Amino acid sequence: PLLALARLSFFRSFSEYWSCRFGYSDSEVALLKRIPRSTSVVVDAGANIGAYTVMLARLLPGARVFSFEPSLRTGEILRRNVALNNLNNVQLNRAAVTDRDGFLNFVDSDTGSATNHIITYPLSTAGQNGATVPTISLDNFAAKLNLARIGFIKIDIEGAEVLAIRGANRLLREKQLDLGLIELCPGNLQALGFTIFDLFFEIEARGYSLHTLSPDGSAGRRLSAKEVPTEACWNALFVPHV
Repeated sequence: PLLALARLSFFRSFSEYWSCRFGYSDSEVALLKRIPRSTSVVVDAGANIGAYTVMLARLLPGARVFSFEPSLRTGEILRRNVALNNLNNVQLNRAAVTDRDGFLNFVDSDTGSATNHIITYPLSTAGQNGATVPTISLDNFAAKLNLARIGFIKIDIEGAEVLAIRGANRLLREKQLDLGLIELCPGNLQALGFTIFDLFFEIEARGYSLHTLSPDGSAGRRLSAKEVPTEACWNALFVPHV
């Protein structure tokens, strides 16, 4: 269903093809179709090879799509997929979305991109796939570009979601973000020293709540951190408290 809306190519492995071809539910596609066509700014944090970036840009031709992917290898495939779809409303940013502007160590696989992630251990122990990548905070990025409002953001950054939320402190506290889709994966969070309770706390402390994603793409019932199993990798919505 995804590739009917977004043409993707240049896969480096079968697993990469499989995850992009079948790794998105009908409810996620329905969610993106629900985003108002008047939306002017959307963000794809952890863009990978461009599945969400391309679909957002095609569904919202009047919006600016800001796409963040720190991997040099994956970023090149992302660029090629944006070009393949003849999109002129996408801005590609080679950076990891975290809580500050700077640099962090990163694992950048040369065979597939699904598990690329920030690391806290020394780069020398990461082997040939270790890299240093630039980082940004969404607050700083929005301020530099004078972005008054973000209509939608997708955050799937392999355990660094807590950092991304902290780096969007002003945007969230001032309710300048309308809707977010975020991955809930306790295992990935733990690798960076966080828990699922940390992620829920950071989001809820800034005036947002987490919800299930209904089949029609709307926000379902409210979630609590204790409901998320250790082995889960779910996508959930976060929206401003009513």
